[in-house]
Amino acid sequence: MKALFKKEIRYFFTSAIGYVVIGAFMLFCSLFLWVLSGDYNIWESGFASLHPFFLLAAWILVFLVPALTMRIISEEKRSGMLPLLFTYPISIWKIVWAKYLSLIFILLILITFSAVYVYMVWNLGAPKGNMDIASTTGSYIALLLLGATFAAVGMFASAMSQNQIIAFVVATFLNFFLFFGLDELLGFFTEGTLFSFGFKIHFEDMSRGVIDTRNIVYFASITFFFLYLTQLSLQREKK
Repeated sequence: MKALFKKEIRYFFTSAIGYVVIGAFMLFCSLFLWVLSGDYNIWESGFASLHPFFLLAAWILVFLVPALTMRIISEEKRSGMLPLLFTYPISIWKIVWAKYLSLIFILLILITFSAVYVYMVWNLGAPKGNMDIASTTGSYIALLLLGATFAAVGMFASAMSQNQIIAFVVATFLNFFLFFGLDELLGFFTEGTLFSFGFKIHFEDMSRGVIDTRNIVYFASITFFFLYLTQLSLQREKK
């Protein structure tokens, strides 16, 4: 399991995809936060707050995480390496977890790069350092949980096809639907639902700085559900 984890991390940093993903994340965030006029521009907001960054980053991850996950299993299937992977002295569940944990590690690195924005906003405060630390901490936890859930969805999509483009499209569609579309769809049929099923509401709740265990359980449940579906998909491939 450890060897498989290291293999995925090594691939990320020895191929162009790692640098492209990190570069794209920082480029889009920087443009929308500091250059382009709009709702996410921190200068125009008039507040030393990272709230625009977290809202923006959530949307970027909808599309960026599938770029990370699209090859995680589909490439093994396309290259014919999946049967060899099954000969490893570990269970399919551990194979899934090794690959998934490598994605979480990469997400942590990706999100860590955004610390530069914390430093910038910290210095913009009047007085210096006047920013909501509790809200920022909660938002980072929420962003990591959201990204981790997107990664589980992406792994499932990658396990369903040996074509990376198809895996990317399916993962992006599912992420978008679960993040935004599900609650919008339910809104057409119900008036004021008692519970929000989409990712967006739960993410926004946590980003306010209040760590509600219900939101953590929600994201964890969705994550385990898609990891279980991934395991079932690989189990069928093994047979």
